[in-house]
Formats: sequence, structure tokens, C-alpha cells
Amino acid sequence: MNQLNTMPWRILLVKPRAERKAEKLLVKADYNVYVPVQTQLRRWSDRLKKVDTVLFPGYVFVATDDKISVEAYKSEIMYGFMQRSEAGKKSPLVLKESDMAMIRRLTQLEAPVTILQQCPAPGDRVEIISGPLTGYTGEVTGILGSQRVLLSIPGLQCMAQVEMRPHQLRRI
Repeated sequence: MNQLNTMPWRILLVKPRAERKAEKLLVKADYNVYVPVQTQLRRWSDRLKKVDTVLFPGYVFVATDDKISVEAYKSEIMYGFMQRSEAGKKSPLVLKESDMAMIRRLTQLEAPVTILQQCPAPGDRVEIISGPLTGYTGEVTGILGSQRVLLSIPGLQCMAQVEMRPHQLRRI
């Protein structure tokens, strides 16, 4: 990874647990890529073990001005860049270098780091990006606890209560 980067950092959405595979594919295609990993001590019933943990499941940070080449998408593990919506227009989300510096520092902490994603709010339109409902869209009508989402099914005039993690949803 090149520390003196002049290109903006963008967030590429990938399948959860495929961050390292995506990183290898992109490095092979000559992209500047960063997957924040922290070594954490995990307890099993019979032992303690150091485990490399990806801090942002489903995210790969890529320094690029343009879109990722078509060859990189052939892996079918990459969804596309995270978008931000302003006044009805979508544009790729670009991270500040100060944010990237903080992310790098998080990986160096000795205490375990847990990243809490911002959950979608009621009224948000979302697309499901992983799991058995991948590709479906809906409106969040409520949040039950931290893992259950109510999605409306307008054609049936009903709602589905689904257990989903925030990284499985993307606002649209």
C-alpha cells in the first residue's frame, strides 16, 4: 500500500468475508487497496487465539479516480462503490485522508475495536446486498432491536419482519 497517495479513497462494497479475496484481485490489477485488519485475542472454550479481524466487513478501501475495471468484477464478489445521495443525485462517496489516517490508527490499537454501522432508519429505501434476499428492494418500516428490520411488500399490502445485519442493506 502506498502511504503517499494522491488519489481519493473510495469504499468498494464486497461480499462479507470476501474482503481479502477482493484485495488480492485488485492488487493484482494494480490498484492501491487497503483492508483494515486488527489482530484480536479470541477465546474458545479450550484456548485463546490471536485472530486477524477485518474491521469493516463488506468494505474494501480503494484509491482511484475512476471506476474499477470490468476484469476485477468478474469475481462476482464486488458490488460497486458506496454512493452518497444529495438532492436526488448519487455520487461516489470519497473519504478524506484524515479519515483514512484514523482507520489506519484503529488497526494499531491493542484493545479490540468494534465498528458500529449506521442502521437504516424507518422510511429509508434499501436494497438487500447479501444473503438469500440479495437484489430485492424495499422500504424500512421499522427497526426491532439491532438485527431485525421490517420491510414492506406493497404488492401484498403486508410487511416482512426479517433478521438482517446493517452490512446486508444499502440505502437507495
